[in-house]
Amino acid sequence: MKIGLEASLANSPQRTGTEWYSYYLIQELKKLDLPGTEFVLYSPDKLQGDLAGLPKNFTSQVLGWPLKYFWKQLRLSWEMLINPPDVLLVPANTIPLILPHRTIATIHDVGFFRHPELYSLWERLYHTWSSNLALHRADKIIVISEFTKQEILHFRPNLDPSKLVVIAPGVNFDRYSVLNEPAVTNTTLNKYQLTKPFVLYVGRLEKKKNLANLLKAWQQLANPNLDLVLVGNRGLGYAEIAQEKLKIKNSQVHELGYVAETDLPILYNTASAFIFVSNYEGFGLPVLQAMACGTPVIAANNSSLPEVVGSAGLLVDPQQPQVIADAITKIITDKVLAKQLAEQGLERVKAFKWSTCALNTFKILKN
Repeated sequence: MKIGLEASLANSPQRTGTEWYSYYLIQELKKLDLPGTEFVLYSPDKLQGDLAGLPKNFTSQVLGWPLKYFWKQLRLSWEMLINPPDVLLVPANTIPLILPHRTIATIHDVGFFRHPELYSLWERLYHTWSSNLALHRADKIIVISEFTKQEILHFRPNLDPSKLVVIAPGVNFDRYSVLNEPAVTNTTLNKYQLTKPFVLYVGRLEKKKNLANLLKAWQQLANPNLDLVLVGNRGLGYAEIAQEKLKIKNSQVHELGYVAETDLPILYNTASAFIFVSNYEGFGLPVLQAMACGTPVIAANNSSLPEVVGSAGLLVDPQQPQVIADAITKIITDKVLAKQLAEQGLERVKAFKWSTCALNTFKILKN
């Protein structure tokens, strides 16, 4: 059996949600003992770093393409026409125009259906087109949360529910765990010019993530001894975020930009709390990472986040800055509560393993 894996996202130099999903899924599939199964990783460029380390039943196929766009739609399509695998797995929405005998795609969320105002016109058009193509033509669709499954069925009520399979992502416990390394911690804090205590956010700095309301909440905190650390690149709607940031004095808000995964566990471990009050999430990998590091979590009470957090964090109305501010104050001042949430998070996160994700994904590929 020959399985093709679309690996362009996994091979990205700066990975975020969908890229990390693709990367870890491929890395875990490599560990499975699967006699008689051959995997081919398709990418427009040579595989980099750990991704390039391939077991004997894996091969890399670089499909060169001179343009910046349309690699999946055209170059990968040509490969599917002339040399198709038995099954193609595309770990994000966009599938090629020409498909092999069987195709499986992962849809991470459909926020562009629910909240089109949170996306640019190009993003809305592209995501709508690519998702509809996958929903119509792929043989199976993997969704990363029950919430995303129900959202798809809401917006596409004629779709056969059996076509959608829920397989949750996981956590790299080898990297994200409770650490006790004071020297490394101090080096990392000095590198980013940070001091404790601080509350941490990880994700793109964009309107979808509701950072304007988070910053409004910070203005109501009026705690000069507590900082807010924002990790992630800037995105759509950053101007509004910048305006709210200007209203906060004493340089309490630190933008670090994209942070390499080698440093992220230190930041999670050092933070007094992790906050994630997005307007919409298909899953929310940073929440799992924070819980795996023993960091108490504050999350929005919408979309998939209650499904991920369970009772292991404080769930708040993301449209109420005062409610967000009260939750932050509660965790910072109530050490017993913070410890309790940290312990509950460590227990909760055990249910999310990349090995389970990979094994369940392979079962779909095989069947």
